[in-house]
Amino acid sequence: MTAKIVAGLNTKPFAMAADASGNEPLVDASFNAFLPKLGVSFHINDDMTTSFIFQKGYRSGGVGTNIARAATYTYDAEYTNNYELSYRSLWLVTNTIKKQEMQVA
Repeated sequence: MTAKIVAGLNTKPFAMAADASGNEPLVDASFNAFLPKLGVSFHINDDMTTSFIFQKGYRSGGVGTNIARAATYTYDAEYTNNYELSYRSLWLVTNTIKKQEMQVA
């Protein structure tokens, strides 16, 4: 009795395993995007600069295969808008060099 129940429960997984060993269906998809990058810098003096950068990010979509179901699927591309505002200066480098010179002297 128990053997019949176990055999009945295992028929579905065994059938899925048998189907999975078939050939994968071929699917092709192409993904492309225009990705602008713009930047502006302002040099306050020789040691200080500020800048702003905008960049569009992109991760392509794709195609996947579920072998157990012998089915293919696609997933969409993802986009991001990236912004960077920066301030750069040499005050730390200058102070570090002066400190090192003082230690050597």
